[in-house]
Parts: sequence; structure tokens; C-alpha cells
Amino acid sequence: MLPNDDNQINAIFTQMVAPIADVEEKMYALNFHRGITRLGYKADLVFDEDAFSHIKIYASDFLFIEVRAIVDEDGITLPLMVYQEFEDEIRPVMESVFGISGSYLYQADFIVKFDDAGAMRLESMQLTDEEADFATIVGIVEHSAEDFHEFLQGAFYKIHDQLKVEIYPELRATKRKVF
Repeated sequence: MLPNDDNQINAIFTQMVAPIADVEEKMYALNFHRGITRLGYKADLVFDEDAFSHIKIYASDFLFIEVRAIVDEDGITLPLMVYQEFEDEIRPVMESVFGISGSYLYQADFIVKFDDAGAMRLESMQLTDEEADFATIVGIVEHSAEDFHEFLQGAFYKIHDQLKVEIYPELRATKRKVF
């Protein structure tokens, strides 16, 4: 290794940080999924070869939404959640009153898809589940907000406003107590 070689130093740093980035990505995905289900919506975490892929929110009329991390124009995947420190003037007040020095910014792409493989079509076309695993993209909306509830509801509004599609997410069943 050459002394002060920026390329080698960056490569070593990337090797050291890569496992941490994977854990951080899964943590953000789990927090996102927990937030969505706490709001009462039916959603699943989707993994591709043990790596987080997206969150799938089920909706009515064979629609579903894939919540994916934003990929910028340079091909860099942005995190679903970014912690932002408050400005210098506000930070001491927020720390003394609320005990926090910043807040999260939630950001994601919301991809609305129409499931072409409805249950009735599977039988009529005599397809297996693997053959019928296809969907049509209705549109993509990029959205960000500092409050999670506003983030999710704002995305649904943007989908309605920009794509002219009304989204009615499926509600998850509450766990019932057994007496």
C-alpha cells in the first residue's frame, strides 16, 4: 500500500463500513415496516437473496405499492431514513426541552403496480405461481417528509394527485384475544 493513496484508503474504508451499511439498511427497513403496520396497513418486507429489496403495501382492486429506497442520478442508493441535526440556534432549546438534537427525514420511491395475476386469472390461464409472478407498473412517485404519518399519507395523496389513481391500502387484521 502506498502512503496517502486516496483510492486505497477509500477501498479499505468501504470494506470496513460495508457490513455496517447492510445492518443499517435492514434496521431502516424494519423501522419502516413497523411504522406502516402500526398505522394498521397490511405490508410485507421483501428480501432478494438476504438483502432488503422493498416493502410491499397491499391495496384494493389488485393494486399494491412497493416502497423502495431512492436511487439518485449517480446510482447511489439513499437511505430510507436520514437523521438531521437541528440548526445551531434551535438545537440547545430542543435538547433542553425535548431531549433531542435532531429529527429523521423519511424518503422513498412509491411504485404503484397492478397485479396482472389475480386469482381468477391463474385458474383460467392454467399458470403456476412462478409463471404468474408478473405485474404492471402504474407509476412512480418520489416522496419525503419529516413525520412518518405525514410521509405515508402524503405519498398516498401524491399518488392520487399525480397518477390519478385512488389507493385504498388493505388493513391488517387485529390480533384477537382468546378467552
